[in-house]
Amino acid sequence: MVRSEMTAIKKNPKKRRPGAGRPTVMTPEVVSKLEMAFSVGGNDTEACAHAGISRETYYAHRKADAAFSDKIDALKEKLPLKAKAELAKLVQAGEPTTVKWYLERKRRNEFGTRQEIDVTTGGDKIEPTRIIFERTRERTESDA
Repeated sequence: MVRSEMTAIKKNPKKRRPGAGRPTVMTPEVVSKLEMAFSVGGNDTEACAHAGISRETYYAHRKADAAFSDKIDALKEKLPLKAKAELAKLVQAGEPTTVKWYLERKRRNEFGTRQEIDVTTGGDKIEPTRIIFERTRERTESDA
């Protein structure tokens, strides 16, 4: 391309018409489906599948639209908070199964189920260094 042609192109760039180009995939219907999926605890993959869009499209829209991104973040937090409120009601009401479940998870040291395994042979505890030494000796004797 000649220098004069390049200058002419720069001076007269094509004007874009409003609404020209590829239509957006993020229609109000798609956004509504995403919001519904997130409001019931869906993850990004599930929400995108429900809305019929790719995750890449979803992430690009989140990056481009801060208000949309903030709304999705709020929706993602709504269900866990509601579940915690319901759990608190059951615990405060004294529902024994729920109280036990809650304590096993929140106070594991006190209420969690623990299993301890004691490895012994004939009442004598095995020292780890003795095991290694005996296995090493067995290998060298079998190699000889």
